[in-house]
Amino acid sequence: MAELGADPRIPRTAVVPDVRAGGVSRMSLLRTVREVFGSAQDVTGELAVGRYAVLHASAGRPERLVERCSTLVGRLGERHGADARAGIGEPGRGATGTHDSYRDAALALRTGPRLEPDSRVFAVADLRVPQLVASVVRQERARYAAAVLAGLREREDWPVLRETLIAWAEGGFQLVRTSQRLAVHRNTLLYRLTKIEELTGRGVREPRTAMAMYLACLADAL
Repeated sequence: MAELGADPRIPRTAVVPDVRAGGVSRMSLLRTVREVFGSAQDVTGELAVGRYAVLHASAGRPERLVERCSTLVGRLGERHGADARAGIGEPGRGATGTHDSYRDAALALRTGPRLEPDSRVFAVADLRVPQLVASVVRQERARYAAAVLAGLREREDWPVLRETLIAWAEGGFQLVRTSQRLAVHRNTLLYRLTKIEELTGRGVREPRTAMAMYLACLADAL
């Protein structure tokens, strides 16, 4: 990076934008990426058609980087009609640190859309538990999910029930917070939780059971 004028002592966070824009000039897309990440210490390049890498000089709060990525995704859509997403790693120093940050950003970009298909920006810091689940051998993940989620996965409304169980755990097992995450009425949430308990015979309002089911839902989604 020193050859590019970038100080190797500065911690950097990898951002990996994935851009789908048929018929748009690759240089035009790259210019837009560099427009948003235009610091003299940011290193930006194209990895493949539609895939870019930014080594952003880390400064300030992490949420500001999420906001900047959201700005990039929005600008790519407005200016080029592109369907864009971005994965964000965690800060790292030197060749090893930036490589790990890039791997994390790529993982976030690969894993995030499976869990939150409507989102466009995914930070690995928010996906550490799914990352751990994904590291387990696929066959073992499948066996675990099948055992814990027996009676649920065969149902037509399974995607809704899975979303509910994930939100229940990530909402801290609190009715109000979970209802807000799901954008449903509190009574709707209570109905779903009761239904899950009746179908499985498991008390999902007991945190240990709920966490086991949460991990199984992640394994199923991944």
